[in-house]
Amino acid sequence: MAGLFVKSFVSIEDLLFDHPQLLVMGRSNVGKSSLINAITKQKSVARISKTPGKTTTFNYYLVDNKYYLVDSPGYGYAKRSKTDKERFLKMLNSYLKSRISRSVFLLVDFLVGPTKDDLYYFEILKKLDVTVYVIATKYDKISSSNRKKRENEINSLLYCKIYPISVLKKVGFEALNELIEEIIK
Repeated sequence: MAGLFVKSFVSIEDLLFDHPQLLVMGRSNVGKSSLINAITKQKSVARISKTPGKTTTFNYYLVDNKYYLVDSPGYGYAKRSKTDKERFLKMLNSYLKSRISRSVFLLVDFLVGPTKDDLYYFEILKKLDVTVYVIATKYDKISSSNRKKRENEINSLLYCKIYPISVLKKVGFEALNELIEEIIK
């Protein structure tokens, strides 16, 4: 797969409609940019920062000229103002209500497990009647003997199938790519 940054958007007027879209959501530093880079097989199509909260716009990445990954700003970052958080929720709501994307990849840190913010946004997404796919990042950070237990913990909180991945170890991408192909059909 090859990917290309297309544009950022901050208002509903900036949306693109020419390809299927998958929204990528998660808290700051969960690995959204790393996931986008891994899917597109490019090292820096999406910028990775050690400082949380750098992404402040929604960003379109065209993959194989077939679909967009839409990167959203990370949530849960304490230094964001209340106004920024409200703006994010308003834009998220507008984007999802536009019906452009009915599928969301909600990224959850496999090591940390679902945070209060993850659970909050999971419920918002369900109320907006979108299909949520939970992608558990940093799968390699937990010992193999504890992985099944953590998977069960995440399943019990989010009551859906999860897709564990490790960008570093290249684990879980075959299943993830199959899922993407199924979604964009």
